Amino acid sequence: VYAQIRTLQPDGKTFVTWKNIDDRKEYGISSWSGYNFSKKLRVNGSISYTYNQYSSFDQLTYKYRNGSSINSGLNANYAPTQMWNFNASATFNRFANPQGYVRWNSSMNIGLQRKFFEKRFIITANIIDPIQQQENRTFTYGTNFNHEAYGYTRTRNYRLTLTYNFIPRPTKA
Repeated sequence: VYAQIRTLQPDGKTFVTWKNIDDRKEYGISSWSGYNFSKKLRVNGSISYTYNQYSSFDQLTYKYRNGSSINSGLNANYAPTQMWNFNASATFNRFANPQGYVRWNSSMNIGLQRKFFEKRFIITANIIDPIQQQENRTFTYGTNFNHEAYGYTRTRNYRLTLTYNFIPRPTKA
């Protein structure tokens, strides 16, 4: 198992390299499911959990920490007619490494679609991360240092898409 490891240099700077971690146990469980409430309303979701356990030697010598990674998603689709479509999705992810968490984020997307002129002209509107901005966190704990980083990405976006299909529809025989 290769993982990115950050080490403290004598001049006080940290250095990132890859290291083979030969004494790690990994336990995981995943689940995904979907349910059609009707032909118009569908919901599906997934979740994955992984737990990494390091040897006592690695924990004592390199300050490795047992940790868990979580990936999850929830999606919904509602199509009340053939001309209208509503979509929503949300995700949460946290990825662990031997020294802490390398990435921690969440996101959301809400969409609305309307079709016109025998489904040739389509208007789609999306709202991306309307409630919370993308937040990225990194926690790294090593021998003689702690490194924590927080970052925000301006992801609150509004998107409007107009589509027209010029290709003639095939006629039924």
